[in-house]
Amino acid sequence: GNLLEAGRNDILFHRDGKTATVDVVRHRETNLVEILTNGKSDAAIAVKPRLDPSTDEPTMILMGALAMALHPQGRTVACIGFGSGLTTHTLLANPALARVDTVEIEREMVRGAQSFRPLNERAFSDPRSRVVIDDAKTYFSTRQEKYDVIVSEPSNPWVSGVAGLFSDEFYRIMRRHLADRGVFAQWLQLYEIDVPLVVSVLKALEANFSDYVVYASTGYDVLIFAANGGAMPSLDPRVLMNPQLAEPLARIGVRGIQDLEARLVGTRKSWEGLTRTIEVPMNSDYAPFLDQNAARALFLRTRAGILTLFQKTPFPAVELLSGLSRSRGITTISPAPTFENARRSGEAMYLFEVLLERVDPRKVRFIASDDLHDDACSVATWLEGCGTPPFPSLARVLQRSLADLSVDEADAIFRSLHSSRCAFSLNPLERDWLDLLHAVGRRDPAGMIAGARRVLVEPRALSAPAVRYAVAAGMLGALAQGDVAGASEVWTRYGSSIAVADDLLLRTLVARTGIAQ
Repeated sequence: GNLLEAGRNDILFHRDGKTATVDVVRHRETNLVEILTNGKSDAAIAVKPRLDPSTDEPTMILMGALAMALHPQGRTVACIGFGSGLTTHTLLANPALARVDTVEIEREMVRGAQSFRPLNERAFSDPRSRVVIDDAKTYFSTRQEKYDVIVSEPSNPWVSGVAGLFSDEFYRIMRRHLADRGVFAQWLQLYEIDVPLVVSVLKALEANFSDYVVYASTGYDVLIFAANGGAMPSLDPRVLMNPQLAEPLARIGVRGIQDLEARLVGTRKSWEGLTRTIEVPMNSDYAPFLDQNAARALFLRTRAGILTLFQKTPFPAVELLSGLSRSRGITTISPAPTFENARRSGEAMYLFEVLLERVDPRKVRFIASDDLHDDACSVATWLEGCGTPPFPSLARVLQRSLADLSVDEADAIFRSLHSSRCAFSLNPLERDWLDLLHAVGRRDPAGMIAGARRVLVEPRALSAPAVRYAVAAGMLGALAQGDVAGASEVWTRYGSSIAVADDLLLRTLVARTGIAQ
């Protein structure tokens, strides 16, 4: 932990409870108010409205908002863990809810959270809010009641006793207390943990729930929503029309349905290969893989943030493997200071303007990466004066942007490129590459596998990154059509020279074919 200097911090609350010591601290420089359990931060909120949100606020606000959007008919909710009270407060913004029961093991946690009022006011004063002081497993094991939604926001798995809230047995209890087609919501931190540990949790979830979707609240926090029967429904956009939610959502960079869609980083269908390729046991109370290994991940400072990216760029793999479609028209992703993927989407929107020659990157810089900025400048120079095409730069700009743009925008880009007066300078292989990239942008599985086979006719003429991209595109296109044999054929013919250990997407695609790695 960090030593808090008295001159820079104010202690607002300090109590020794039955299970933990609880503190609430105001940091004078940042105006963040933080609630801590045994010295470990459990939640922080920027208490001044004009300040940027803390890194915890998106998780708490989105947990409540997404639970409503994914189960708009829900009437009863159980929330495990009080924390700052902001999740319960957000849930109670839904006038359709009849009751929210918040189960917290430590009474002093609830008392300490009063320091955040009025930002969590509904958790304390709304008559539909009921706070129960009890251990979560005990509470549910001694009751027969079923809920439409159960929200679980435990601390990090390395904290003593917490790993049991990510186990097969715990999820079995949760399922018994969910109504038919109810939704279980789980916060999982991707810091101080590694990918195999996350996969052990996913295996426990898959053993108990019929379907799940994964949303990123930040670059290192995910929210998993699992269905008790049937498939997870699509988002109901009406949640964004709730005036009590609009302001807090806008504060964390969510102003429209596209901002929520951008945070979808996985589904059970798209992550299927993940649980196949990583050989770890399902987390269980009787085989506590998470509990035994979480402390090691803490001290090694490992992270599993790759899980928020590997199916989002350079391919829209979540959409293709899940059979989902994103919003058409113009991409409009709001800036979000705590969400790195929003910056990537913003860069894709900028590159769209560059490719349509509406913005000159040589005059207006927006790209953080020097290499990508140089690529954009090379493309702009070519589009302006023709000459020898900088095709590697053009390909990298397209690969970097297409997964974050809509089908309509992809069509506009390739119409512009093909009609450009510079198009004559492209050779046949480069035109084939444009066809493949267009298929990726259109989310066209058949076009992806056909395009990959065309550019891979002479693989020795391609760079190693180009072969890797084409092989992944072909396999992804085949698997999106349910053509396992086609994906296997692409890998067997062209993938022998590709190392997959450091490529999580390719590893999962190969795992789905059943070919040993």
